Order: sequence, then C-alpha cells, then structure tokens
Amino acid sequence: MEFPYTLIDFEKEEGFILFVDSIDIPTTDIAKQYGISRVDFRVIFDVPGVNANIHCDFTVGNLFTFYNQLIKCYNEVNGVATLEDYSCERTVLSIDFTARTGHVAIDGKIGIPGGMVNLIGFGFETDQTYIKPIIDTLKRFFDELAEIQGFYDFRI
Repeated sequence: MEFPYTLIDFEKEEGFILFVDSIDIPTTDIAKQYGISRVDFRVIFDVPGVNANIHCDFTVGNLFTFYNQLIKCYNEVNGVATLEDYSCERTVLSIDFTARTGHVAIDGKIGIPGGMVNLIGFGFETDQTYIKPIIDTLKRFFDELAEIQGFYDFRI
C-alpha cells in the first residue's frame, strides 16, 4: 500500500480529497486479534480562501460502515451514506441519493483540532457517476488492508 492513499476525490469538482496518510500495523496480540490498525485519515479541502489539510477522527470501522451504506444507496439509488467520527461531532461526510435526479448531494463538516473546535462546513451536488469509482477505491483499500491484517473484519 502506497501513501498517500486517496479514498474519495472531489478535487476537480469541489476541492475535497479524503486520503490515508499512514497506517500503523498492529503489534500487540490484542490488536492483531481484532485487526486494530491505527490509520491516519486526512482531508484536503482547497477552495478559494481555504487551504486545509486536516486530520479526521474516524476509525477504519467508521469508514467500513460508510462503505456498506454507500454500496446500498448506490444500488438502490436512494438513501444517505454517512461517515462520522467516533464522537459524531468533528468529522461528518454524507452522500444523499434521495433527490433522484441523477445527482447526489454531498454535505460535510470537518473539525480542526485545538482548544475550541473550529468547523469547516461544505456542500455541493455532483453526478452519481462519481460514486462508483469511490466504491471501487474503498473496496480496493479494504481488500489491501485485509491482506495486511490477515482477515476481513473492520468493525472497530
């Protein structure tokens, strides 16, 4: 696996990229047993007036839940897939298929760590054709991560 590993790329559309900067492979017996890899997820948000590279607080399990929701929404052309951090406060990305117009609505907020949480919020619409490559990239990421950890279980 090479880093940075881009997972979601709306750079051309709206200046948003979600990527993996690094992975720490499990070393303790418990971490190996449960496949707990520490992953540094980051977002680059680059639009006029804002250029940010922000650490995201979600886990591999949070991303896997989002991936499964996204597959279901894409196949049914309905519903909302939501990627949330473990506190559901600092990092949220949602892809909403409910418009049924051939487009999806992308909404999100990213918290910048510090004494007080500063949030960058964003929203835009894009064509549904952008979603299939995201699903394919996420599948490839989970397949490669499963190969590293020795099994395909990403609940944590």
